[in-house]
Amino acid sequence: MTQFDEGEALDAATQLFWQRGVANTDIQDVAAAAGINGEALELRYGDQQQLFAASLRRYVDRHSMPKFSRLSDAEDGLPAIEGHFESLIQRGESGPLTGQGCLITNAHAGPEAFRDDVNELLRYHHQRLWEAMRSALARARTRGQVRNALDVDSAAEALTLLAYGVNLRSRVGADADTLRRAVATTIGMLKP
Repeated sequence: MTQFDEGEALDAATQLFWQRGVANTDIQDVAAAAGINGEALELRYGDQQQLFAASLRRYVDRHSMPKFSRLSDAEDGLPAIEGHFESLIQRGESGPLTGQGCLITNAHAGPEAFRDDVNELLRYHHQRLWEAMRSALARARTRGQVRNALDVDSAAEALTLLAYGVNLRSRVGADADTLRRAVATTIGMLKP
């Protein structure tokens, strides 16, 4: 079997799945993009769906979890949440992934979400984002930035869903200022 750098292969797969979608990306596309032998990739991952699950897992571990940790550990409460949303909006309005949405949100919307391995990753991602939002909201409450009577669990769920919505709307070119106003209105409803 030809040896290859698994990380580089998964990074190439992630980019292609993100840009083209799972249905429009096969193992040979990934092999060509990574400059490796397609048979070696097939031997390692089996098929396109297993390769997607592996690349999604890598994406969650390397990209999502560090962002969630920063949000969860931030001491400033609401400004950390606002900053998280601003980063989502900025990624959607400029840069190499403009119009691509979010790999996680795209996976939620595709048929691959019904695979057990992918669905488990999506549930894990959702739970970790919810926990990060909840932690930031709890800090916001101790700082007097949100209403004392706020149901922090439900508010965290609403913000988690809003994050997916922002990413989904960014995919189809939603106006960044419209998204910013929606986020500001939602966060404003949490304030005292």
